[in-house]
Amino acid sequence: MGFKEINGKLENALEIIMEHFSETEDRITELEDEVARLRDELKEVS
Repeated sequence: MGFKEINGKLENALEIIMEHFSETEDRITELEDEVARLRDELKEVS
């Protein structure tokens, strides 16, 4: 396996990792927003 092949595989792997990282960040943001919404609703009920 040559340098170009290894480089191509590493670039593909990095792209997949970054895509998953971005999806995870989006999910975390959604969860943080949901926690904030639930806190606000709890304050209104209390």
